[in-house]
Amino acid sequence: NTCLPLVIYAYILERMGYRVSGGEYRYLRLGKVIKCRYGEEMKNKLARRLGHFREYLEHINESFSTDCIKDMESERCKYCPCSDFCN
Repeated sequence: NTCLPLVIYAYILERMGYRVSGGEYRYLRLGKVIKCRYGEEMKNKLARRLGHFREYLEHINESFSTDCIKDMESERCKYCPCSDFCN
């Protein structure tokens, strides 16, 4: 859970074409460093977390549809209130 934000950033960077193997938090005041790996295990954990998040969004707002995620270039996405989040 501590590494979740870094794993999300790593995922985004990977989607942009960068090669990522990990990251770290630096707590300057405490002089501590927490290293976070980014491999298949973390990718699988992130995929499960994102799946739960998607289910939650669909549950709280039935108008949210994940169909457009399959084709983010569709005309439908231009007017979707979630397009900033998806893209």
